Amino acid sequence: MAISTRPDPCARHYRIRVRGRLGETLRCAFPALEAEAVGGDTVLTGVLADQAALYGVLAELEALGLQLIEIRPIPPRTPHPVPPEPAATALPMETFDPFRLWLHQPLANLGEMPTAPTFLVHAVELDYRSMVESAPRPRIQVSINHSFRGALATAIGRPEFDIRMSGELPEAFRSERWSILCDFVDSWDGLSPERRVRVCWTLAKLGLFDEILRLVPDIPVSTVGSSEESAAFAYLRAWARFKKWLDGEEDGFSADEFAAVASSAPAGMTRIDAAYEMVRQHAKYTGDVAECELWQVVHRAAIDAATGLDDHTRTLMLSRYHRVDAFIPQFRRDAAAVDAAMTRAENLARSAARDDPDQAVAADEMLYAALESRIKEALWTRDTGLALERANEYVALSPSSARGYWHRAEVLFRVGDWTRCRRDCLEAARLAPPHADEALFLLGQCYEQEESPDEAINAYLGTLRADPLAISAVERLTELTRIHRRAALRDWVTGYADHLLSQEPPEQWAAAYRDLPAPAPTA
Repeated sequence: MAISTRPDPCARHYRIRVRGRLGETLRCAFPALEAEAVGGDTVLTGVLADQAALYGVLAELEALGLQLIEIRPIPPRTPHPVPPEPAATALPMETFDPFRLWLHQPLANLGEMPTAPTFLVHAVELDYRSMVESAPRPRIQVSINHSFRGALATAIGRPEFDIRMSGELPEAFRSERWSILCDFVDSWDGLSPERRVRVCWTLAKLGLFDEILRLVPDIPVSTVGSSEESAAFAYLRAWARFKKWLDGEEDGFSADEFAAVASSAPAGMTRIDAAYEMVRQHAKYTGDVAECELWQVVHRAAIDAATGLDDHTRTLMLSRYHRVDAFIPQFRRDAAAVDAAMTRAENLARSAARDDPDQAVAADEMLYAALESRIKEALWTRDTGLALERANEYVALSPSSARGYWHRAEVLFRVGDWTRCRRDCLEAARLAPPHADEALFLLGQCYEQEESPDEAINAYLGTLRADPLAISAVERLTELTRIHRRAALRDWVTGYADHLLSQEPPEQWAAAYRDLPAPAPTA
């Protein structure tokens, strides 16, 4: 079986703007890209593996008769001065720092668990306990990028938490449990391979991927199959490099790293995880349905071969299998097949045992992922009523998560319920990260629909505080300050926009596709 090398070092984030607002049917033609309405146009953003993948997207635009306005590579995020505060200070982003720290404290420094913790917090807790007790615990699949730590540190006003190594956290900010983690890291050479794997999983759930790469050397492919621990180390290195690649920090990442584990690991969870990741890589980052199908066969075989799985874990792995399987008919626009796959994924997650608190958390988190996909599925089929029904359950399943309110706000915006949409946007911003910038931008869109330009301006300024590179917010501020004659703010926004433009030479943005070579023929 051939091992794909994508995504490869040529992969880049792109922003593609097309004329008009695309409906769900047209949006589904670009499953690897996120679509956002900006004014009367649609902006597609996402990672494309190489110029051939970009050429394919542009060919699809042409085939669908869509007018391309602009194509722009998005530069990797770099530190940038935060915009001034004026009107944004009325937003909850600026008034809930202590609460936000309490809500995310296990992620920040392994502090005490809050009431109604998010699944991100549960994930840290379960892997930390597994490390300390040297005993298996259900592993929550959700995890953070390192950039999440930076966003969290900014949101709570504590830059000390934006670290890359556990030992970098100042003593004054360490909990007792963080000191225990540091002790394990310092004692790395004396730990058993199994305990080392558990330490790495804890570091991964804290977003400390540089530390994993420092501790774990390259694992030769020839040794991946020698033990479950060797396979786990190879997977963890691939996972750390992939997460850094998502943050624009690891140009050399290749999906080959997961493929080697999926092909060589002993039967067990690591082999299952690596095969699942290969399907997801191709579904989300290359859009190669043939590779998705190929690796989905490997994925199912890995589940069937893992005879040591308990019934609870097997049920969850089958739920995840059917959830990722839904990408394949989605590429082919087969709504009935998508529904069938997602129904199986949802039903399996609902049927998973919840005999103890850890099992219940793991089962609920798998259901949470299924519901998120089902919300998107309902929007794809234009059933906003069903999407809202699923979004309500999604919020109820993790009421402290910004993610739930953000997704429900998206649905409410589509049905034109501006009041409830605004409420959910504010709640998402209050609980963030993640999704602070998206929630505040959508809040601005709501205020524009309600013809409240001052409130919209405040929301877009808040967006820039959450993400200084939010070009869509700059575009809306430029338009609003021009129409409503806010001269001082208009001049500031113009200068800020010029700064963003300077991050990448403008001549490299406009119609770069015209000089692209045709995709190379495949064997």
